[in-house]
Amino acid sequence: MTPAEFDQAWQSRTAAIQDRAEEGLKGECRVDYGVYELDAAGFPVDNLDQVAVEGRCRLIQKHDPFFGEGADYRSEEVVSPTWKVVFALANDMVGVTGDLHHGFLEGVNVLREEGGVKIVAFEMGS
Repeated sequence: MTPAEFDQAWQSRTAAIQDRAEEGLKGECRVDYGVYELDAAGFPVDNLDQVAVEGRCRLIQKHDPFFGEGADYRSEEVVSPTWKVVFALANDMVGVTGDLHHGFLEGVNVLREEGGVKIVAFEMGS
């Protein structure tokens, strides 16, 4: 496979994953999905149906006024959300925080537990 063919195949795979991630979103998509592993050939694997965080959790993000007008984000409690659910919450979060600069979902980070609920931060890139 030539480098150009590899690039084309990579773009096709990531576009298909992004399209599936966006299915069912309420409103405009503000986030790009980038939380996938690579297969043996080095191509992204669609993992949207895999659980991102086991158990009860709430996703949060602090508002940074440098990156836009908005407020802190705190999701409703969710149970064992898939990456597709986390993607939808990240899209909602960007709308609340106003941070359109960091619109690339790269992962999540469990910060702590409060009353049996994991408090989880989005890992967002630009």
